[in-house]
Amino acid sequence: MKVSFTSGEFPITVKINGKELFFTISAAKELRMKLDDNIMKYVASEQAKQEDKKMANKKCEICGKNPATIPDRERIGRLINRVCSRCHALRLAGDLTQIKKLQEERRTLI
Repeated sequence: MKVSFTSGEFPITVKINGKELFFTISAAKELRMKLDDNIMKYVASEQAKQEDKKMANKKCEICGKNPATIPDRERIGRLINRVCSRCHALRLAGDLTQIKKLQEERRTLI
């Protein structure tokens, strides 16, 4: 959609896709503000889509095959998805085996 404003005339002429529309000054200002708001919202949504694409392209730091969907627990700071759910599950399984070993050792000491 192509929009152009001509100023200095009364009423103000606005061309939208080749069609001329006539507005009072206040109506034209209101129209311009709405167009600016819509353009800003559109730009923000496009930037968000591009960020989502970038995040979707990140691969797991451990296996390098699957997309990263879970933040790495060993990193300090901002939570950024760096590990796939499969590798995260394998880490948790390893933790559970360590916990079971420690429990068995404590029971044998008592």
